[in-house]
Amino acid sequence: MTRTLAQSLHPSAPEARATHLSEGFVHSLVPGIVEDTNDPEGIGRVRVKAPLLDDSSFLPNDSDGWIPVVELFTNNSIPGGSHRQINPGTEVVMAALMGDPRQMVVLGCIPNRSDRPHPSLNRARGTHGEFTPGGVLQVEDDTDASRLISRPNGVVEHISGRGTVTIQTQDNARLQLTHDGNSLMDNPNAFTLLTTAGDVVQQSASGAQSLLTAAGNVSIQSAGLAQLNLSETVGRMIGPSGSIAGLLRQAKDKLSGFFEFDTLLQELKGLMEAYPTGEQFLSVINQMSDRIEAALATFEDGLSAIAQVAEIPVLDLGEKLLPQVDAFFEISSIVERAAEWVQLPIDALLQQLAEAGVSVDRDILGGLLHDPEHAIQYIAGAAAANGFRSVETIFGAGLHDNLPQVSAEFASIISERIRYNSLLLAIRREDEPPEEPDYEAAAYKIFNLLPVNIRSFVGPSQIVTLIKEAADERAAVGGVVGIATQGLAVAGLGLGQETSPVVEQMGQASRAVTAVTQGRLEELQAFFPDQAIADPVEAIKGVFEDIIQQAEGRLGPTIESLNSLYTSLPEGSGGAVVQASDQEARMTASIDGGGAVVRAAGAVAEMTGPGGLGGVVRAGAGVAEMIGPGGLSRVFAGPLGVGASSPWGGFSFGGAGGGFFGQGLMQIISQLDGYGSGLTFQPGELAIGNFSDGQQIHGLRIDRDEVSIQYGLNRLVVNSSGVFVNGYSLLAYWNNND
Repeated sequence: MTRTLAQSLHPSAPEARATHLSEGFVHSLVPGIVEDTNDPEGIGRVRVKAPLLDDSSFLPNDSDGWIPVVELFTNNSIPGGSHRQINPGTEVVMAALMGDPRQMVVLGCIPNRSDRPHPSLNRARGTHGEFTPGGVLQVEDDTDASRLISRPNGVVEHISGRGTVTIQTQDNARLQLTHDGNSLMDNPNAFTLLTTAGDVVQQSASGAQSLLTAAGNVSIQSAGLAQLNLSETVGRMIGPSGSIAGLLRQAKDKLSGFFEFDTLLQELKGLMEAYPTGEQFLSVINQMSDRIEAALATFEDGLSAIAQVAEIPVLDLGEKLLPQVDAFFEISSIVERAAEWVQLPIDALLQQLAEAGVSVDRDILGGLLHDPEHAIQYIAGAAAANGFRSVETIFGAGLHDNLPQVSAEFASIISERIRYNSLLLAIRREDEPPEEPDYEAAAYKIFNLLPVNIRSFVGPSQIVTLIKEAADERAAVGGVVGIATQGLAVAGLGLGQETSPVVEQMGQASRAVTAVTQGRLEELQAFFPDQAIADPVEAIKGVFEDIIQQAEGRLGPTIESLNSLYTSLPEGSGGAVVQASDQEARMTASIDGGGAVVRAAGAVAEMTGPGGLGGVVRAGAGVAEMIGPGGLSRVFAGPLGVGASSPWGGFSFGGAGGGFFGQGLMQIISQLDGYGSGLTFQPGELAIGNFSDGQQIHGLRIDRDEVSIQYGLNRLVVNSSGVFVNGYSLLAYWNNND
């Protein structure tokens, strides 16, 4: 074999030991192991050994043994360009320039079973990128054109396939620009949202909110639900809700988180079937992580709200629910008949509703007739003056079937109680005591009228307490509704607490998905403390399968119970309202219209009692007046006079005179210590004089038959029969003395 000069001069050199280098040229790529990256000239060269050639020395390269690395580009005499990360121990592949083994360059790195790609990088799934030793992960997904960059400090940058850009820190501060033009900046405690339409929404940690609409309206709401609303023509302030009303409203809002979690669970179950491979499932779950975290937060908030509802005193809760009771009784006869009507053909049903004055949508009602209970609720909502929300508590507690009978039974036994108590007050020592009503028998009768699901909350002893303490049947029925609602809250709280560990486990699994995609495999190990994880992706899918199976068994009864509670909670009334426009200013004691109202418009100002049913005080340019409930009574004052009127009488005074008018006895008496002077009159009778305890002792009396003057025991009477003094006729006296 002919030896080259290089082989002769350097017999121990690697190229001299390779048979295929017999001519002094490298005809193939050469594998090697990087030993050193600390280039003394700082231009990114590395030192490499090639074990297949010689593992005892570095490959020669020119005169210093440092091999350059091929980069994507340089900056043409300007510091910069690309610079790939290569670490000692990395397996690389090299090529010789012009075949000269002394002029090697590193072309790239070779993954192997020891130097595996990150689990998120898989050509089979269309994902590529890099994961550095420092923990920086970059993933490009060609299946949907998305991109993810995750850093060890917790900062994540993500561009979704649809074009949404998200940047998030380790503590979950986030900036998001959505593909549809919305902008979101949030953290676990607050957020700001700029919508495509031009709206701006903000919320603080305590729940205070603000909304600036594209139309120029402004709405600000405090955590206590006080509100300020400004539009182009109207400004409105709403005071905070009462403690119970606000709590009920917040509880109802937060309970929606339970139903969102149930929806999410069903979606996850469908995804398990739609994406059989772990990689596909992992990708989809990662996109749903924000929804899962939000559902977890509202689930915990919902439990907290239910716990607060469960602690409200029953009578206080019942009093707050009385408007629902009143609204239901206004339509109870229609609800009772609706149970029979929904069994009729649709045309006959619509005819019955029309005759009852109830307007419904034929298509909606027809679509509900397969479930009579939902159809009845729809009819009730159409019949109620303020819609189904005004009676939803009664239906949510399942009390709508027999509530009129319950009310009648309460009315009967409370009437007996009031009569019994009156007899006790009037009883004399020698009298026989009256027989006490059988409260327990009445309570059991009422108890048996309640739906089965409510009987576990409302016992006969509680009903006895209501019978003895309620002012009337209305308050007693409100108490039953309050006990039922509180019972639903307690039951829902118990089931929710049983479900809570599974819910929390789902949150941990969701966060493990994010951790795996970011290379933090140690967080997944918490689910498998006693075993090694061979395939992280399949392991996560198995965790979700177990969680969904557990959650379905526990969440179903919880959702069923909480749905009843959700329906039974009223919306909750707001506080007082102040509203001003260019036409009028108005103050209302309650946002639901149940409070008193003060209104000023033009030259008129007026005050109206609660719910529009109380009296009215009105002042205008020509007259000031007070009007009693129903408009039956009136007190007025104006330039021409003052007065009062009612169905039972009245008076007026003016420049042309005045007068009194009344029905029955009227009195004007100045009295002190039972003795006084004054005037009494009634139809056909007038008395003027001195009075003692309401009885005339001195004075003048005129009636239809006579006129009399009395002083002490002396009395002068003039009538059609003559003149009489102390019962003696003056005419007879004069005749006897002629």
